[in-house]
Amino acid sequence: MRKVYQVLGVLGGILLLLSGLTHSGMGWAKLREVLAPTNIPVDVSAGLAVPWHLAGMGMIFGGILGILTFTLLRNAKTEMFIVQTILAVCYIGFGIWGLAFVKLDPGFAIFMLPGILILVGALGVRTMAAGSTA
Repeated sequence: MRKVYQVLGVLGGILLLLSGLTHSGMGWAKLREVLAPTNIPVDVSAGLAVPWHLAGMGMIFGGILGILTFTLLRNAKTEMFIVQTILAVCYIGFGIWGLAFVKLDPGFAIFMLPGILILVGALGVRTMAAGSTA
């Protein structure tokens, strides 16, 4: 069963990694295209690019961290999965916040799905490890 939790965690990590690449690559190109006809100053557009790509980098980093945690560190102590639990809760929380307060848009589910996969994987691995030592 531990293997199932690890696979879920890796899948969540892969989704995060792909989301980050898509966010920074295709997402910024699309946003720049939408902003072009608005005649906003170049400085403002460049200023928006910085946090946009920072968010993409964070998603990529979270994905890599998830993949590494659930593969290379698969036999690590359960404390290693606390980081993944925090990451997952943040992703799920952001998705819920977006749906509730920004816009009822299924696009926010994109944040929730990897978070749910990673959370189930991390809690599953931690629970199984705790049960085997008790």
